[in-house]
Amino acid sequence: MIRRLPVVLPPRDGESLPSWVDRQAAYYGVPRGLLVQALGLPLRNISNDVRPVLYGITASEQSVTDLCTATGLLPETVGGMLLSRFGRTVLDLTALDLHDERTVQPVLGREWANFHGSRACPRCLAQEPVWPAWWRLGAAAVCPRHAVLLVDVCPGCDVPLRRGYLRRPRGLSRVDVLDPRECGNYTPSGRCPALVDKTPAVAVPELVVLAQQTFLDLASGTSQGWSGQSVPTRFWATAMRWLTALVRFTTTPEDVHALVPTMSQVSQAFADEQTARANAPAGMSARLTTMPATAAAAVAILVSVHEVLCAANPDAAREALAPLTYRWVRRRRQIRHDPLRGVPCPQAIAAAVRPVTPGASRIAGAVPATTAPFTYRNIPHLISAEDYQELLAAQLPGVAARLGRQLGAVAIARLCGARSWMHAGSAIEADPSITARLADRAVRRVADPNAFWAAIEQIAARMASRELIDYAARRSALNEQFKVPHTVVALVGPPPVTLPRRVHAAAWVWQHLTGGDAGQAPAYQSTPIQAESAREGYRKFLRWSAPSEMIPLRTWATELLAVRGAR
Repeated sequence: MIRRLPVVLPPRDGESLPSWVDRQAAYYGVPRGLLVQALGLPLRNISNDVRPVLYGITASEQSVTDLCTATGLLPETVGGMLLSRFGRTVLDLTALDLHDERTVQPVLGREWANFHGSRACPRCLAQEPVWPAWWRLGAAAVCPRHAVLLVDVCPGCDVPLRRGYLRRPRGLSRVDVLDPRECGNYTPSGRCPALVDKTPAVAVPELVVLAQQTFLDLASGTSQGWSGQSVPTRFWATAMRWLTALVRFTTTPEDVHALVPTMSQVSQAFADEQTARANAPAGMSARLTTMPATAAAAVAILVSVHEVLCAANPDAAREALAPLTYRWVRRRRQIRHDPLRGVPCPQAIAAAVRPVTPGASRIAGAVPATTAPFTYRNIPHLISAEDYQELLAAQLPGVAARLGRQLGAVAIARLCGARSWMHAGSAIEADPSITARLADRAVRRVADPNAFWAAIEQIAARMASRELIDYAARRSALNEQFKVPHTVVALVGPPPVTLPRRVHAAAWVWQHLTGGDAGQAPAYQSTPIQAESAREGYRKFLRWSAPSEMIPLRTWATELLAVRGAR
């Protein structure tokens, strides 16, 4: 028969059930095992210790009812102290059978949670001996309140906190009274008396705190979606495993160190896990998704995927995923194997990865490691005709010169860091439909990727040797220049000065001062002229006006740019 406890300590917000039991037992001055028996929790009868079934993980309806009867707590309060509170976000506990504890083994190997132990913040425990449930999550790495690394292992006994024994978990004692601040482990020489709140704390930078808080918001359900779209139940459980596999397959310890240079233990933990996986038996895909073994290793994962988790819209998601996916493609080509093939990937992430994942074209993943000595703003929409003919035309057989010059400009944007053709086109404000056509057709014409990129690097070097032009500023300044004044056009070519000629003059200015395509000039977009008529009219405008006659037009446009703050 379940009896009501005379005094019940109220659980703290987010506190785990084992933590509350520890505090309640310490208040009464009794062993935890005896208190658990009094609470009516189901037990395993296999040893002298008290071993509650699925302790702190989940509970049957009857167990919750008995616990509420003994304590007066509400069912939702009890549920909030269990790991199953994260079962709709970062954990998938659907395979657990409450009547068969053996089902915990496959879940234990897959899910990111410490089912037999916990990490801890020494400073939190120094203030109050409360162990939150989230400390038991596999991605629990730092304390956002105190900005310190969580402790994994007791410095006194070198056993993971609250595990029991080094090799296996231990039940709750019927004899020993535990201080809630103790590590709770046993060694061959007896119980470890070390107090976790006395453990030195390691400070972490702000980026790590932000990454941890982002994950906690996902785990608690505060963040309802990703990249501006709703996500299904347990989305993050699958997403974290896939993203972790991606990071572990593509990222080096040096990459991790660059993210958190002040925490050498993080890159070292990442390197140690790499070594352990390399020496482990077969089953690489499974090892890539396992829970980080330590808080430092969890930091490496959190900071590596932080931008992906924070993506506010699909464009931001693709941008954050692009560097990882490109390294993924390169690595799998190197080893001729893709260990992520067997790792489930959420549909939303797969959709974001697809546009930035290189296709079968050899050129798509062959971007050289060098970078251009200028920024996206200095890149025109078309490279110069002279540079194209001298350096690039031979690498693009069968490609029209205009498309080839556009491809050259987009390729230079990739030297500046763009991770995909579409990203490169967007970075230089090119028409997306044209960029898509380049990526789909013109790129396939490249016969020799190495020669192609060598030519692109030479063109970039030529551009750098000339006076750099802020083409983005020029495009902005001339974006609404739909026609040229009558008085200026009168100085160019024979009369009469008509409205179409003034429009064609504006297109000429756009082409020669912004490095853009005359056919894409804003003048034609705002004027009701058919595309074919515009092209023919522009050709006639060029035939009627000798290059020397264009000097007044260039002078006027240059002065206009100066007035509008562009050069």
